[in-house]
Amino acid sequence: GAGQGDQAAKLLEQTAVTAAKLSEDVQIEVMRQLVHADRAKGGVAGDKLATTDRMKLHARVQKVRSGAVPTEKVLDELNALLTELAPEGVRTPGADMRLIGEIGRLSLANDHDAPAELAIAVISKDKDAGMSATVLSECLRAELSVRALGAESQLYTKKMVETRVEALGKLEKALTTAARASDPELVHEVCGLVWTLALPVLQPNLRRQVKRVLQSCAKTLEDMSSPLHELRAQLHLELTR
Repeated sequence: GAGQGDQAAKLLEQTAVTAAKLSEDVQIEVMRQLVHADRAKGGVAGDKLATTDRMKLHARVQKVRSGAVPTEKVLDELNALLTELAPEGVRTPGADMRLIGEIGRLSLANDHDAPAELAIAVISKDKDAGMSATVLSECLRAELSVRALGAESQLYTKKMVETRVEALGKLEKALTTAARASDPELVHEVCGLVWTLALPVLQPNLRRQVKRVLQSCAKTLEDMSSPLHELRAQLHLELTR
């Protein structure tokens, strides 16, 4: 309840005092937790901790992720964030490329394709985008290819199966990169998307076409002792069939 949320926020604020002495990445992680704990009040608890421009951008992205931004304002906020990070489709010097990928993922989670397409364009143009941003870009491409099917994405047509299998093949390669990047959240993002895109093709006559990518996800999650126990159980159950 609200009381528990307040307690969590207080605890995180105490942690924030300690985190202020640590790296900016650690401070960002604590600040994001604070925003999430305070999401019912608009996530403002994290704002006090956001002392740099990079932290302020992360706070804004987390507010969207945590549902602290009203639905009707989400698209405007995502576009505003992308404009700040990459005006005219080119990233500003020092802009956080992984954050651009995350904004793209949030766009699709909120049913907005255009910001996701822009995020892909910005990342693919940048030879120094880094592994994490590149993986998120591949996730965006895979999901957009299935979304482009429209109503057909749930109908058992040859095109639907081929599109999903091809998207899953790209995600299998992206998973290898995500594991190399030592970015657990990224691995979770890829594996969660693999499961979502694979579900409609887990039919007896199609299952073998996606078995390998499911095996890769199960092994990668196991190797990192992932806390996503439900997803791991679902993968193992599917692989025993």
